Amino acid sequence: MYDVNIQKRLIFHGFTLLEIMVWLCIVSLFSFLAIPKMLNTFNHVLLENNLFKLSDILSESQLLATENKKPVIFTFAPFSAEYWIYQNGPIQGWTPLDPGVSYRDGILSLYSNRIIYKADGSSTIAGVIRLKAGNSTGNVNLYMGSGLAVNPDGAL
Repeated sequence: MYDVNIQKRLIFHGFTLLEIMVWLCIVSLFSFLAIPKMLNTFNHVLLENNLFKLSDILSESQLLATENKKPVIFTFAPFSAEYWIYQNGPIQGWTPLDPGVSYRDGILSLYSNRIIYKADGSSTIAGVIRLKAGNSTGNVNLYMGSGLAVNPDGAL
């Protein structure tokens, strides 16, 4: 009778090593398949966030020029992926893009990487600021005059 109680407790209180190993193999397989997709989604969201943040800063620069009736200079440092705004003195210091986001082969019509919004909000600069995060790329398109558009490739 004593041996039967011990045997019942062992049957109902635990898993065998084989069951645990099978469970770990299944979980590892699903993780192996899911993690790359999750990282791509994370990079895409990070990229879109930075594209819209950059677009908002450009729109604010344009609005600031029209409100104060003074030119605003937006400078983008492509090799460090930082930018700053200047109007009769720096309005903000260098602001970096989020970690993991880099500048990619965009083309601005001036090689100085400056966008100057005149007092009426117009600009003579046209081109593309292209950002990359992981496998995702996206553009901030600048049109001559006052046009500005964000175009994340492969948007969700």
